[in-house]
Amino acid sequence: MLICGVADPAKELDWLAELIEEMESNEFEVEYSYISRSIIGGETVFVKGSCCVTCNWLPLFYNCQGDRLEELDFEDFQNRDWEVVWISSSSSCQLD
Repeated sequence: MLICGVADPAKELDWLAELIEEMESNEFEVEYSYISRSIIGGETVFVKGSCCVTCNWLPLFYNCQGDRLEELDFEDFQNRDWEVVWISSSSSCQLD
């Protein structure tokens, strides 16, 4: 199945690969952050999320081109089925 026209968005979408590279170079993000995707309004949306229970964080949403989607909020994040696109092998997140 193609996502945004590619088979492996974490490697084939340049902006997403760069975001993941930045996250992998940050100890905190490696442990607590992840990237997931869902469909909102008929479009693929990526979210940078966190599983840090003591942190005050907001999900960051992106479209297939890597543009931030400012109109989405935490409610959009909570009320969707998300598929994990990237999570560090040393993550503390327990995603199901």
